Amino acid sequence: MRLAIKTCTLDLPYEEMLDFCAREGVEALEIGTGNWSSAPHADLEGLLASAAARERWLDAFAEGVSEADLGRHVLADGNYLWHLFSWKLVPCLEGEDAKKALAEVPEEEFYLFYNEHPPQGASRVRPISKAEALSMGPPESHAGADWYLVDRDFTWTCAHTHEARCGPYFCRPAES
Repeated sequence: MRLAIKTCTLDLPYEEMLDFCAREGVEALEIGTGNWSSAPHADLEGLLASAAARERWLDAFAEGVSEADLGRHVLADGNYLWHLFSWKLVPCLEGEDAKKALAEVPEEEFYLFYNEHPPQGASRVRPISKAEALSMGPPESHAGADWYLVDRDFTWTCAHTHEARCGPYFCRPAES
């Protein structure tokens, strides 16, 4: 028999809830996300904002990529949005060239989003200044999370991966 629990039945902050479940041998967790649950252990606004940012990002930067390639290399379990670039499905700049392109983008309002696994306590989507974007450290300084920068109109993106040997990638789709 496996022991499972619906986490919203525990009146504990997230970290304490996890510690309790580990200590008590709970093998499966169900995190409530609405209806009768107040969703104390789920960032619903962040999840929805991240999903909207992801869809807008795909609309802007994966245009012209076949559904088969998107499904196989980008959207399938275990894949990441930045695989759009690492699989060379769209043209982009990589590494130092990508960093240089980001530094040359005009000063404007940028947005940072994490598609999944943001560092603890980090918003999934938030405005960010150019100075802060340029000073963000390597992936390990972000708990190994992938992060994406875009401008307000999604005319360019810079993707930073959790893998030190991949990226960053900078893409500015050709004008249609």
